[in-house]
Amino acid sequence: MSMGDVKNKFTEQTAFLIGGGPSLIGKDLEILKSAGIFTFGLNNSVKTFRPNAWCGVDRPDIFLNSLWKDPTIMKFVPAGYKRVKIDGRNVYDHPNVHKFKRNTVYSKEAFFAEDLVGYGGVEKVRSVFLAAVKILFLMGFRRIVLVGVDFKMEHNSQNYSFEQDTSKHAIDQNNKAYEKINKTMLELLPFMSEHGFEVVNTNPKSGLDTFKHVSIEQAVSDALEGFPDVKTESSAGRYELSYEIATKFANKKRSKPVECKKQILLSGISRSGTHALCNWIGSQFSGNVQYRNDLARHGNEAYIHHPQGKRFPARWFTMPRITANPETQNADLYLYSYENSCNTRLEFHNKITSDAGVKTLLLRDPFNLLASCYKHVQEGNRFWFYKNCTRDLFVDNETLRPFRDLWMLHAGTIINQNDILPILYNRWVSDSDYRDEIATSLGVDVRTDVAMSDVHGAGGGSSFDKMDKDGRADEMRVSERWKEFANEPWFKSFFKENMELVEKSTELFGHIDGTEALWQ
Repeated sequence: MSMGDVKNKFTEQTAFLIGGGPSLIGKDLEILKSAGIFTFGLNNSVKTFRPNAWCGVDRPDIFLNSLWKDPTIMKFVPAGYKRVKIDGRNVYDHPNVHKFKRNTVYSKEAFFAEDLVGYGGVEKVRSVFLAAVKILFLMGFRRIVLVGVDFKMEHNSQNYSFEQDTSKHAIDQNNKAYEKINKTMLELLPFMSEHGFEVVNTNPKSGLDTFKHVSIEQAVSDALEGFPDVKTESSAGRYELSYEIATKFANKKRSKPVECKKQILLSGISRSGTHALCNWIGSQFSGNVQYRNDLARHGNEAYIHHPQGKRFPARWFTMPRITANPETQNADLYLYSYENSCNTRLEFHNKITSDAGVKTLLLRDPFNLLASCYKHVQEGNRFWFYKNCTRDLFVDNETLRPFRDLWMLHAGTIINQNDILPILYNRWVSDSDYRDEIATSLGVDVRTDVAMSDVHGAGGGSSFDKMDKDGRADEMRVSERWKEFANEPWFKSFFKENMELVEKSTELFGHIDGTEALWQ
């Protein structure tokens, strides 16, 4: 079998990647055997924990025989070992073995973009860890939890969770490789963000410090959110449903792709005013206006499928100025948003269902955006910023790197890319003439600012005011949010250490009075 047999079969799921580090010794891993938890092992870590799937990039015969004979474990092996035999049987003839084509030439731009499994990194390092990350990505997983990935070896110590001698030379070489893999993952972070792909580490002492730390208990709890309790789940009456379901399916009309006269894509970062802007855009058009929220979490082509087709989870919203009717096949305007992704993701949206398509990019100044993101987290919201930029509410320059990288990427796109309509949130909120310019570029047929007073409830409304200012949105001090954290050391340090970001902000938004105190 090949990788193609399992590609994208685990869309949006969580995988627990099990390494062979000594941190596993004595650890109770029964929690990872829970129903609904998918585990993926590396090399001979199967001696410590039997996973659902496994991979290795070295000669297959150096790994445990029981692994190859176990039909319950999916095994991923590079193509090219057709002459290797295990117990007299070709390695690929063992049960549940999947071959993949590998690429040892590292390119950060190509790592997630190509179908080959790359296990090369910076400075020509090679690692099964990199191969495992890419395989899980190709399988469709979008969150990886690292367990036993210690990335640290010491002389005169046990360096594996299983029996294995390690020479001084091997320890030194492995530690050098770990440093290079760390650099590789750091380079890949923006591209992971682009694809909505997240990695977290359950070992706070791991040498792989690129990713934030979570407890294994919390990671399991997050992975099982919404999963039925197998102990209390009732089977009573299930068979009686079959006739009802079959009848409903037989009478159901096949849904068709939505057709529309005009299509607008809005990309931006969470807490930038995406919902407010979409509501305003929708109010500029007459006829049937439909809105789809945050495609980043539902697949690149989700927007061309009618939600009644059940292929993708539908997230249609009715806004104060937009009537979203998923039963309607045709629309005058189809408006959809795409949050927290690199600008290159916009290129996936060439398959539009109308001849008139506009791609826009919304950006808010980093001072007020960072304040709104952190405030939203303080209020208990577990969204993109919480998952990627904090460690259980703790923030510093290190945790905030994904925020910085994503903001800089969007800023660079607005400055350098001509095929995208830029929308600067600060000006859109405060300048009616600027809104006129945007409306003209969008080709609206109704020009109104009535929606500027609305606060939309999606995402909990305003980070600071919730829904309190609905109908009076002009009273919100959206340009002064940064002042709440102006005296916080982490807030000041972030801007002091990222002056390139400050310069880009000034280029786009002008100087924001008072912010100079953050870095002086």
